[in-house]
Parts: sequence; structure tokens; C-alpha cells
Amino acid sequence: MSWEEFAADPWKKSHQTYASAFFAMKPAPEYASGEVRVSGLYRRIGFTGVAESEIPVKGRAFEKAMRRPNAKDGTSISDETWRAVVNKTLESPKLPNQASKPFLQLTPVVPDVALYSGSARRSGNSWPAGKLVEALVAFGAPDQGFGDEIWAQLFDGLSVEDTDDVWARWLKAEFAKRRIHEEHEWHLSAIEATTVNGTEAIHLPAKQFVKDLQAVLAAKQSLTRAQWISLLGAIVRFGGAMHVLWLCDVHDRFWRYLRQCILEGHAGNAPEFLAKVFPPEVEYLSYGKPAVPAIRDLASKYLTARLGINAVLWNLPAASPLDTPLSLHRLGVQVVNCREKLLKEGVLAKLSQLQEKEARTLGCKKGIGSNMVEFGRHVLGQRQSATEALRGYDQAYFLRKKGAHAAAPWVVSLGPAAVISLVHCCMYKSSGPRSVHRLAQHVSAYGLRLDVEDLLLGELASKLRLLGLVLDSPDAETGMLLIPPFREYSGGTAQ
Repeated sequence: MSWEEFAADPWKKSHQTYASAFFAMKPAPEYASGEVRVSGLYRRIGFTGVAESEIPVKGRAFEKAMRRPNAKDGTSISDETWRAVVNKTLESPKLPNQASKPFLQLTPVVPDVALYSGSARRSGNSWPAGKLVEALVAFGAPDQGFGDEIWAQLFDGLSVEDTDDVWARWLKAEFAKRRIHEEHEWHLSAIEATTVNGTEAIHLPAKQFVKDLQAVLAAKQSLTRAQWISLLGAIVRFGGAMHVLWLCDVHDRFWRYLRQCILEGHAGNAPEFLAKVFPPEVEYLSYGKPAVPAIRDLASKYLTARLGINAVLWNLPAASPLDTPLSLHRLGVQVVNCREKLLKEGVLAKLSQLQEKEARTLGCKKGIGSNMVEFGRHVLGQRQSATEALRGYDQAYFLRKKGAHAAAPWVVSLGPAAVISLVHCCMYKSSGPRSVHRLAQHVSAYGLRLDVEDLLLGELASKLRLLGLVLDSPDAETGMLLIPPFREYSGGTAQ
């Protein structure tokens, strides 16, 4: 493949070196609600061989089977009662534009639900949302062995065991008796993503996600299955979205670095490079501020950088693999060494022409950029329900509409389940109360800015008080202390 072939369709196939780079967007995110993320995780971690495209078909077959006697020996309820459980108790709200469309959409309380519900699309090939969690573990784990261990612990947590509540155990048993595809057994699928090496000295949200995942897994024994899935879903939603925004930011910073190498002929030393491309503090979203414009801006920068990086690679001699953060610096050095060749071939002029041709895609009006904006909005945003009775169904959101009208902006705001989940994670293994500053520091590791005013005044302060997560204390720096929502584990104390 040549530069000319790439320029003809730059989004179809990238340079091989870029496609295998550790910071490439894999998988490319599309629409996904929080429950799509959890359902996709069930399928990736425990149902080997179940394709995302099969889920709508299996869902229709499952609904058809429910309309006739299909229970095996030992079922504890009638088929009519079972239909009520599936269609009412496990009902997950559809979006307003889906109200008239008949398809199965269920709350992923137990693994078997993911065999029939929770794909991103109702037809065609859906993107593998579960692989994004796998990528987060690979990025956040210090080594492959630790990543494998966390992956196995996550599987154990998602499995329904004797220690789960009676409702979860009963659902597991009933789904097993009515399963329509016997070949799909629940067992651990090995993690395929490779741990990224050389990240010890750099900041990335995935490191915080892995720590928070351990905290949420530890909380399972204190919660009902439904409550725990809600908290896990909150962390999966938040971690996945902020990881995608981080990748966008890294692309942008790296491309600006490469462009500087071409224009100025100076690559800098490795520490300077790491500080510039992987800064210790990042900020992508701010509490109470509109989120979609920020997501769109980062997605647009990602697409611009993706074109630029590929343009450089297609006009260079063979480049070494971009498999570690420092390997990106080595590419910068190579660009400086080949600077005259790149300038002579007019790589920046060719790139400018390509950017003009792809203006609509770069503006996130269509294609990859539009999909990324839709992903961020839906995975973080509160579910909009077509059914009035289910309007408050989603409590693990990170964005809410600021107003009732259709054009109201989506602003950063934490739902009750999201607040509880984050407070638990930032207090995990603490020996006692901590200042509310700790929560602000915790979410900043993901790239979310939370000011002291947000913690002391307004809706977030009210939620913290109503949920019993803060304690007034004149000894605290701001007069408020966080208290753990659950019993602490492994070195902590009971609260």
C-alpha cells in the first residue's frame, strides 16, 4: 500500500506501524450505553465464541421460545410468570426513538442475560464493547501477570456464586433451565490484550481504573447483585470514556510533537518528550460544564493527529514498532534525521490537502468522529427512557441534560450510584474519614476537574449529604469529611 492509496481512503487502512501502535484506538468505539458495556464485558470474559452480531438473533429466538412451554424439569415457576419476570422485572428502558420497535432489552444482572440482550446494534456487526474493558486492564496493569490476575478476579466477580443473593442465584438457575443454546457455557476466556510496557513513569487513567476495579470487586460481598452491577457499570462507563479521551489527547500531543520535529528539526531528549506527550496532570471534562463540545473537540484532534502520524509514516523509511511510550520519541528522532526528505516531498502540504478533503469527518459530522462523540454522550449520559415510569432507571450516569427541552446541553453531573462508586473507590482501604479533597484528587486522575466549590455547594454537595457520604467536621480543611459507604476490606476498618 502506498501513500496515494492511503490518501484515497485514509480511514479504511492505516500504516502497519500505526495500526500496531500501543496508542492506536482499539477497538474503535461507537454507540454504547452503560448496560451495553456490561453486557459486552460478560460476553468477552465468559462466553467464548459468541459474536456481537448474534445477540439480536438470539434475543428474537429467546422471545419466541418464551411464547411456548419451554422450561426444563425443575423450574420453579410457570411460563407465564417467567415471561413477566423477563418482560417486566428485568426490563431495561428503551430510548424515545426506540419505543415502537420490538426488541429485547434487559438489565444484565446475571451472565445469561448477555446472550440475548445488550448489543450496540439490533442488526449487523456491533463493535465489541467488552474489548474496551480488556484494553483498560492491559493499559493499567503493571505487567502481564498482574493483568491476567485482575482479569480472572473480574470473571469471578461477574460469576454468580453461592455467596450471591438469592435473587441472583434464582435467576441464574432459571435462565440455565430455559437456555436455548446449550453450547454457550460460562467459563473464563483468557485476556488477549498485551500489557503495555514502559508506562511506569507516565500518567494514564487506566492505572486508576485498575485500582478502582479492585475496590469495586471487594465491595460485592456488601451489596445485592443488582446494586453491585450498578456500581461496576459506573466505573466501567467512566473508565472507558476517559481512556478514550486520553488516547485522543495522546494522539494530539504526539502529532504536534512530530510536526515540531519536521518544522524545527529538534526532537528533544526523552524526559522532555515524556513530559510533553504524557503530562502528569490532564483535564478533559469539568464538573457542571457542557461535555459534548469537549468530547467533540478531542475526537476532532484525534482524527487530525491520526492523519498526520500516518502521513509521516507513509513518507518515511521503515519505522520501528511503536510499542512503548519511549518508542514514540525514537520516531521523533528518526523524523529529524529524515527532515530534509520529508520537506522535499512536501509531506505537510500533502497532509493539508488531505485534511481539506476529509473536513466533514475531521469535524465529527460523519464516520469515526461522529461515532466517538456518540459513544461519549451515551456511555456517560443518563439513559433517556421512552417509558415515564422508568425515567429514573439510570442512576450511574456522569452526564445529565440541563433542561427538559431536546436541545438542552449535556453537562457533567454524577448520578447517585456513580457518586457512591467513586467515594467507595477513593476511600478503599482507608483507615478512617478523609477530606473531600480526596474525591477531587481521585477523579482528576481520570481527567475530570472537580472544584472545592462543587464539593461544598450545589447539587453534588447535596447528593453527598443525602447519601450519607460526608461528615461535618471543624477539623477538616473544608469542614467536610468523606466517610466510606461500605465496610472496608483488607486492612481497612469497619465504618
